Amino acid sequence: MLLDMDITIALKNFYGSYDIKSFSLFESSKINEKFPSLKLKTVNKGISIEVKCSICGNFHCYRYSFYEIIKGDLIVGGCEALGMPLFYIGNYDKVKQKVDRCNNVNKSLYAMM
Repeated sequence: MLLDMDITIALKNFYGSYDIKSFSLFESSKINEKFPSLKLKTVNKGISIEVKCSICGNFHCYRYSFYEIIKGDLIVGGCEALGMPLFYIGNYDKVKQKVDRCNNVNKSLYAMM
């Protein structure tokens, strides 16, 4: 059985839309360069994510095992203060589908205003 070690992260920016980047779990240091507000570290059998919230301005910390990341489900990390999604982690197709839906809703809301 082959495991896909490529994952995609979509992080909410300060404009309310999501930025999407793909990378390999073996190149986790590169994600810190692509997203300055996100710090990703490999820890014992998993990763630790610290992200500056674009909604409330605080830092939120999350920890996931490698199994959770590569098994294929979509991981959603949100603002603990307001309950809004901050990032999505998973395979590219699932993340892209979710982000497109969120961005389209935001565009529709802005068009109505």
